[in-house]
Amino acid sequence: MKNQSIFLLLLLASLKLFSQELTETEFTFWNKHSLSPHAEVVNNVFFDLPTFLPAINHNPQNNNDWVNDTILEQNWSDNESQWVNNYLSVFMDFDQHGNPRTKLRRIWNTNQNEYLNDFITYIDYDPSGDKIAGEDKKWDTITGEWRSFSNFEYDYEQNGNLTTFSRFRWDTATSHYRHWYQFQYFYDGQNNLTEEWINEWNNTAWIPYLKTLYYYEDGLLTSSIDTWLEGEQWVNGWKWHFRYDENKYLTEKDYFMWHEEDWFRFVQYFYSNNNNGLPLEIFTMSRNQVDTVWNNTKLSNNEYENDYLIRELTKKWNDNALDWNNNKLKTYSYLKNLGINDLNNSVKIIMKNPYSSNSPIKFSGLDMGVYELSLMSVTGVYAFKTSFIQNETVRVNQSLFPGLYFLSISQDDEIIHVEKIIITR
Repeated sequence: MKNQSIFLLLLLASLKLFSQELTETEFTFWNKHSLSPHAEVVNNVFFDLPTFLPAINHNPQNNNDWVNDTILEQNWSDNESQWVNNYLSVFMDFDQHGNPRTKLRRIWNTNQNEYLNDFITYIDYDPSGDKIAGEDKKWDTITGEWRSFSNFEYDYEQNGNLTTFSRFRWDTATSHYRHWYQFQYFYDGQNNLTEEWINEWNNTAWIPYLKTLYYYEDGLLTSSIDTWLEGEQWVNGWKWHFRYDENKYLTEKDYFMWHEEDWFRFVQYFYSNNNNGLPLEIFTMSRNQVDTVWNNTKLSNNEYENDYLIRELTKKWNDNALDWNNNKLKTYSYLKNLGINDLNNSVKIIMKNPYSSNSPIKFSGLDMGVYELSLMSVTGVYAFKTSFIQNETVRVNQSLFPGLYFLSISQDDEIIHVEKIIITR
């Protein structure tokens, strides 16, 4: 149990470093008004974790006109001198607040030259839009079915602040969920987070073993210290320092580790922001205890459209070439947030899904008139468009590259129905 705890401790600490390195800028704390998840990686599986460290705000003006529906990640291949598909996250449907209720993660298979199912996550919300529970399922490549993997629960206090996030893992031996780990949160009178605990289950109760303390000045988070439990004593582990400009936008961040009874700064982040505080560039430097010279590490460049993040390009420093090399590329796409009240739920599309070319597509629930059917790839390219009347059968009479597409029905340039379909050869 102790070795397992130490492993999870180191893993979660590295997750904070990994998560922030590429994806955060503004401080928005997890309460009923702002949710800031980051990725946990366990056995190459990605999960959402609540965090109170800086997280990127794709939409700082809280404009819910658009919702993020896909994230495409690609890795750079030096051998092929091109971007190679890695994974595709698809948000399948949304609630009236624009919150994703179903997230499908697919992994690129180089042998089959297509995306294959990996994980699917279902999330439940309360009427105000707070997450309350969810479930993860893993695709079984042998049986071709979704298998239970884990579920999770959220609890809030009367001010709307998140107090616990608990995850339970599926036990195939007993066919039941068992306790896995828990995050616990504490606040001051101004609803500022002051402590974050990570707890493990000892067969009877949750026991803390990692604790983060948060410190503020003038309402801004200035530092945080991670400590872990050794016997009955909390010992220093890691520390963050944050600095801001006159607009209260994050400009610098330092990461320290406790080494030989003192704090050793070994990672630095420098932010260049746009007028709304969104990072256009994040420059990272690092060093170690032996060679104390600061070295270039990573460079991230972000692109936005109306302050919605649409592209993240990450490069790593090449000491031999003394230049930056491509590393990762993330592309974000968005859909118009129609909302439950605006979406025409009476419209039904009758078709095979997965779909193959020239198969019939029929419709029900459409009023009399002329409509447009469009197929758009996950990269935002329209692959097919055609006009039809309400009772007409439509066929896609051209070969399309197999994969995931967005099928939309519009009238007079207004989208009235959207579905995701998979096209096969």
